[in-house]
Amino acid sequence: SAIKEADIGLGLTKFDVLVMNWVRHNYTGSHEHGIAGEYRGKLTTEEEGVPFWVKLRAINGVDLRGMGVSDTPIIADNTAPIPGELLDGSLLGRDLNWTMEQNEVCANWKDF
Repeated sequence: SAIKEADIGLGLTKFDVLVMNWVRHNYTGSHEHGIAGEYRGKLTTEEEGVPFWVKLRAINGVDLRGMGVSDTPIIADNTAPIPGELLDGSLLGRDLNWTMEQNEVCANWKDF
């Protein structure tokens, strides 16, 4: 039987869901909203540098269940990203002021 529903949870260890309790996602075969759907809840901790363990639970059409835990945690990082530089053109590190090409768009970047 195909997967019918999937749940996602976040924990402080591999064995709990204390950071984000299970959130249900009715699996439709499409991933347009992500596994947690439209989750807008607040995590129970937003402390910088805390590792979160991701847990997935899948349920098929005859209610057989399986669960998995990520091999490594994700780390909370609330700091703003340091922007790099986006350049147009195919030459690494060089930015074009104009191009004659009508059928080609190239980009390169640095410090990301």
